This record gives sequence, structure tokens and C-alpha cells, in this order.
Amino acid sequence: MGNEVFDITEALLRTDGDMELFQELAGIFLENYSKQLADVENAIEKNDRNALESAAHSIKGSVGVFCAKPALEAALELEIMGRENNLSGAYEAYKVLSIEIERLRRALETIDDWTEPEI
Repeated sequence: MGNEVFDITEALLRTDGDMELFQELAGIFLENYSKQLADVENAIEKNDRNALESAAHSIKGSVGVFCAKPALEAALELEIMGRENNLSGAYEAYKVLSIEIERLRRALETIDDWTEPEI
């Protein structure tokens, strides 16, 4: 089930083809993504560049597990904004990240309906 939201085949390669481990990682992500998004939003609201860089880096790692390129790129953009202390456009970038995280959430919530791809 490779799609534009994330690459299941590549993600399963990262777990040595272990669908159970992949599902466990998806469950952890689904439990934690809303707090991670809130951390990014709070950092932007406080204009805290260090907190933004850290929160965006954290969420980038979380979505990277799933090879979720659109979400990863959105998080990377925010991480760079924090690193470079340039938060102009951060709210717009946060909106993109929120949309991509929501798309990933919806895709991961359907895991039980998947058939395991050949890797």
C-alpha cells in the first residue's frame, strides 16, 4: 500500500518486514502525534525558536519511521525555521504540517485492513 502519504514498503523494510512491529510503532505515533503538534504550535505562539526547532525535529523523527515524505518535509521546514530564527511563515507551515499529519493519521488508522506487501 504505497501511496503519496507514506511508503509502506520502505517503512516495512525499516522494521525488517515485521508488520507487528510496524503496527506497534503506528500505535505509538497515534497516541503521541497530537501532543507533538501542540508542542510545535505552542512554540510558534511563544515565538520560541529553540522550542520550535526541537518540537519539529521530534515530529520529523516520528513521521520518518513511516517514510511519510510530505509530513517529513513539512516538519523539516519548521525545524529549519527554528534553527535559522526565521519564524515568518511559521503558522502557514504549521497548517501544512497539520494537514499532512492528519492524512498520515487516517492512513495509519486503517492498518488492520491492510494486506502485508511483498518486500
